[in-house]
Amino acid sequence: MSPLLISLALLTQGQSVPALLIEPKQEEKKYSKFWVCESVDDDWKPVGAAKGDDKKKVYEWPAGKKFNLLVINSPTPFDTLFLGIVIHKQGEDGKDVAFVDEYQTEQLEEKVTTKWCTVEGLPNRQSLEAGRYSIYAISWYDRQPTERVGNFEKYFAKLTLNVK
Repeated sequence: MSPLLISLALLTQGQSVPALLIEPKQEEKKYSKFWVCESVDDDWKPVGAAKGDDKKKVYEWPAGKKFNLLVINSPTPFDTLFLGIVIHKQGEDGKDVAFVDEYQTEQLEEKVTTKWCTVEGLPNRQSLEAGRYSIYAISWYDRQPTERVGNFEKYFAKLTLNVK
């Protein structure tokens, strides 16, 4: 982006003169990306990723098939010591209606970690039954330990998984 010249209507003997030159700060694009996949390679790329609509973040996965998760928060590190993965079953309207499970990661290196994945599936849950699910990557401290109603508004990443 070129520098932006802002001209204030300062009058010097009846003439307008440039008053201020501002160079806009270039901000890095921030994003979070979340994958359901068969595995994750050594370069943090998903292998056998679920097919779907990246814009809507809706994907499909076979019922009973083991899966792994990969989440990348870039360029900003996760601002938490523990990442939480929370799964809720969705109703017909796309809203979360039933808590399924949650997982806490090992301690992250706060202010440094930007990537996290599973490599052997989720602990105690290698697959999901047929249905439509919301899967969230959140700060462990933002989970709902008692009510578990889902429909989180604050999260690092979220996807919808249609399991058939």
